[in-house]
Amino acid sequence: MIAKVVIRRRSARARKDPFRARVDYICRKANTVNVGNLAGGWQDASWQMTVTAGLAPRIRQPAYHIILSWPDTESPTDQDMLNAARMVLAELGAEEHQYILAVHRDRRNGHVHILINRVHPITGAGLSTSHDFARLELACRRIECDMGWAADRGRFAAVKADGSVQLVRKPASHWQERRRQRAAGLRPDGQAGTPFMDVVAASHCLRNGVIRWSCRRSVHARRRLQPWLDERHRRRAREGCRSYKASAAHSRCF
Repeated sequence: MIAKVVIRRRSARARKDPFRARVDYICRKANTVNVGNLAGGWQDASWQMTVTAGLAPRIRQPAYHIILSWPDTESPTDQDMLNAARMVLAELGAEEHQYILAVHRDRRNGHVHILINRVHPITGAGLSTSHDFARLELACRRIECDMGWAADRGRFAAVKADGSVQLVRKPASHWQERRRQRAAGLRPDGQAGTPFMDVVAASHCLRNGVIRWSCRRSVHARRRLQPWLDERHRRRAREGCRSYKASAAHSRCF
């Protein structure tokens, strides 16, 4: 199980109503929705959270959005996901805060969205997110032990002693072995990235429709770009675009 904090770029609309867009997204596509410390259903949640956030105007980002996801080897039910989300709330000390839990099944792996109002609805105190990466990882390891799931990857190693789970730093030998595997091509290098000009070239080709999708895959392979595009881009590449040789694609991009 992996926890990811979703950071959204601030905009004028988000400053005025920091919860509405998030609530609509996670709830309209959800299989199961559960709300906490809110009156009514999720349809009334955004304005209540916004009013509560007004108790602490110093907190510039009151919406705290987390996604819990599971690997292919696990098949948790909706109730299992909700239980795991509540355990995360307890680990973060957010049980008394306003929150929404929404289970999604729109991807290959099921996942649950956790939307928390960092402002306490009674005291107006702010929920601390300091070192949340370590706190969330510890929560995931503890939940995996409680639910009988296999431990997922992470920055730390989980050690169970005296009935509790603690995180310890992985030894230097672990990271040395990972670097050796990357150098040998046995593990993808997540920090290598893609050359900026290659990204510009491929994006320009797609935006202007200068090559078909089949040719684009060849260009991706030749220039070491990952052949992934969303359905909108694939459709745009298929519909009535002029066809050129892949070898000529680079010269047409600039």
